[in-house]
Amino acid sequence: MTNSSGVSFTIDATDGASRYLHVRVSVSPPFNSKKLILKFPRWVPGSYFIREPMQYLTGISCKQNGKNIEFNRKAVDSVEIKISDLSSDVVVDYKILGIELSVRSTHIDSSHLHMMPPFTFLLPTSGIDKSRMDMKHKIILHCPTKWTPATQLTSSDYKSEIDSIIGNQADCYVFSAPNRDELLDGIMEVNPNENISFKVDGRSHILKIWDSGNYTTNQKMLERFITDMKKIIKEYHALFGVPVWGEYVTVLHLTEKSRGGLEHLNSQSSMLPRICLIDGHDDEYRDLISLFS
Repeated sequence: MTNSSGVSFTIDATDGASRYLHVRVSVSPPFNSKKLILKFPRWVPGSYFIREPMQYLTGISCKQNGKNIEFNRKAVDSVEIKISDLSSDVVVDYKILGIELSVRSTHIDSSHLHMMPPFTFLLPTSGIDKSRMDMKHKIILHCPTKWTPATQLTSSDYKSEIDSIIGNQADCYVFSAPNRDELLDGIMEVNPNENISFKVDGRSHILKIWDSGNYTTNQKMLERFITDMKKIIKEYHALFGVPVWGEYVTVLHLTEKSRGGLEHLNSQSSMLPRICLIDGHDDEYRDLISLFS
């Protein structure tokens, strides 16, 4: 095994109306124990409280060669799996209830998915060689057709109109993360809205908007915001230089009252009341600019 961890994560957003995100974790051999332990991190990059994502998990099953194998819940964050065949993949399926609307959590409904990896992925921590945990990880997204993802994860493939892991028609996107830290930092926003692209000093930026009430954003205010984004970015370039790594993704959630922001290596999730992009509300617009900055 050269540069691949042999661990892949599949998320299926085609059942959003149920408020569940379907998740599959596949772990390939070799195994160094007959027990494989998967854990939630219990922390979120950029946030500083202990989290309890296990409370949102349900419907877990563990299989090898298509047959159920024994597992047990451990403590508040772990699942211990008894491996029946050391030479075949372990496949773990479960659902995450995505009802908490915040920049720190996974949220899903019929209009979008906001995926926070530490809130979503059980991670192998024992039963495979530790060196594999910091190798390349594969992330597969199944989403409703005409939805598009925005993420700092590296894109590697796209296929249209396939069957998802729960049998619904879906588009399929494949991503990778070079190590576990970047996997856990790789937030994803998926919805039918366009990925608004622009460049500043040669560096690509993407703005991905979602409105919790399905309202249309005022085009004039949106153009004003993009213009001011460019001004702020140029100022940062003047202060610190142009970053040499990849494109930057800004996820903006427009809500009734909720507000928050979370920074990542090459992206951010920001959330503000939609009034910030309604003409005439100057204080709220300044709050948006401040939060983006």
